[in-house]
Amino acid sequence: MKFSEREGFESKRVKDSFQLESMDDILRNKIWNAAYRYYFMPLLNGQSNERDKSFYLFWVEFLGYLEDEVPWVYYDDLKCVDVDTIYNEIKDWYFKAEWYKRYDLLEYIVELTGRYEPGWMFDMNCNIVLRDEKVGYRFVNKKITPITSDVEIEEVETAIQNSLNWTSVTTHLETSIKYLSIKNPDYRNSLKESISAVEAMCEIILGKKSGGLGAALAEIAKTYDLDPALKKGFSALYGHASNKGGARHSLSEDDTPITMEYARYMLISCSAFVNYLKTKNEKI
Repeated sequence: MKFSEREGFESKRVKDSFQLESMDDILRNKIWNAAYRYYFMPLLNGQSNERDKSFYLFWVEFLGYLEDEVPWVYYDDLKCVDVDTIYNEIKDWYFKAEWYKRYDLLEYIVELTGRYEPGWMFDMNCNIVLRDEKVGYRFVNKKITPITSDVEIEEVETAIQNSLNWTSVTTHLETSIKYLSIKNPDYRNSLKESISAVEAMCEIILGKKSGGLGAALAEIAKTYDLDPALKKGFSALYGHASNKGGARHSLSEDDTPITMEYARYMLISCSAFVNYLKTKNEKI
């Protein structure tokens, strides 16, 4: 993330933060390195029959090139697929391809490993790269799958857009996103900022400082016909999040670390609740 984005001088959309509609150069290179290390290099050094089959399929199936133009080489009287030429063709294709086409290559590699070795740990190692780069996709059951849906993203972006006139709410949500998407993510503070956004929204609606989210929700429920089950559920979620990993308190030795998935879930849930409270307030 650029300094201007990291420090909040230039806002970054949620989809950009999680690289859901893009792939930066670092991610592009790390994915290729994983493909080379865990698939292509073992394949290039593997048995010739297995190697030839895989590269032949890359040429005719994945790249969609003409079958009668497959490059061949001859070793004495043995005719073999020219794997070096095809490998370089795949690499050239990858670095010129649109970001989403690169994920097609990953899926194809995993699909091929079901037919031919090597590469059986390829999807697992790709997931490590995607996790480390905080990308919103993972291999799930051999397919690249979004772990943050468009609906969830829309909730966050709508909450930010809806609260532009309320600096406190917007600041908390944008800071939560920043903590999730910086190079060394701070999930604990991201979670804290998500909860603080809801508290800030409650204080705006009530027109005064609250004695904590639980007290604020109790007061809002009386005036705004807040569904009791929703109030109870969110209060319980707030209490759990506040205690989890010391999100709102000092850490202790036996605290469970807050994960990316949990911090992201709380950002989405809190954003949805901000939108809900805004809608309820507008109907009064």
